[in-house]
Formats: sequence, structure tokens, C-alpha cells
Amino acid sequence: MRAKVTAVRERIDVQTLAAEPAVGRVALNDIVRVTLSAQQPLAVDAYRESRSAGAFILIDESSHQTVAGGMVM
Repeated sequence: MRAKVTAVRERIDVQTLAAEPAVGRVALNDIVRVTLSAQQPLAVDAYRESRSAGAFILIDESSHQTVAGGMVM
């Protein structure tokens, strides 16, 4: 199913686990909180309730490369 990142909300500092504004580009291995927009409604659960229904990967449509992995909060 097609989906796209519509907003990068914040970046998590891995040293302090504090949230900070996500300005500029997201770098490799950054942990960010995003908003996704999907073509159709998704049936998901929070990751803490169901690891299989609360996790996802994003694959680039043109290169078919995995570009992100995520958890539903």
C-alpha cells in the first residue's frame, strides 16, 4: 500500500532520549516521530500491545530499497 511521510514532528536525541525540533533533513539512523498519510485506512495496533501489528517498514517506490522502519505509538 502506498503511504508517504507528511510531517516530521520531532527528532529523538539518542544520548538523552529528549525530543527536539526536527529541523532540516533527517540523517541516517536518526530516530524521528512522523505523520504518515496512507491511500487506505490501516488496521494497526500500538507496538507495545502487538509487535506484529504495530511495526512497519517503508520501501522507496522507485528503488525498492528499505528506507525506514517504524513502530506505531
